[in-house]
Amino acid sequence: MTISQDQGLAADIENAVRAVPGVSALFRAGTLVDHTIDAGARLTGLRDGSAPLIRLDQATDALRADIAIGVHGRAGAVETTRRAHEAALTAAAAHGPDRVEIRITVVHIDEAQR
Repeated sequence: MTISQDQGLAADIENAVRAVPGVSALFRAGTLVDHTIDAGARLTGLRDGSAPLIRLDQATDALRADIAIGVHGRAGAVETTRRAHEAALTAAAAHGPDRVEIRITVVHIDEAQR
C-alpha cells in the first residue's frame, strides 16, 4: 500500500469506528515510544495534527490496525468493542487486504449520562 492508500484506509476505519453506537471517542493508538515519536514529528512540522489516530502496520502476511477507543459507560465495553471490531474489519475489507488483524484497546470509560 502507498502512503495515500494507508491514510485513506485509516480514515475509513476511523469513520466506521466513530459511527459505532457506544464509542465516545477515538484516541491515538500505539505505545509510549510511538506517542513520543509522533509528538516529536508534530513539533518539528514533519506531521500535522490531522494524522490518523489509528495505527496501521503492514506485516509480511497481514495488515494490522491498532485502535484505541473510549466507551460510553452504559453501552458496555465488551459489546461496544465487538461492534467496533466488526466495523473496522468491514471498512478494511473494502480496501482489499487479504488478511487484517484488528486490535482494539478501551482506554477510557465515559461515565457521563447520555
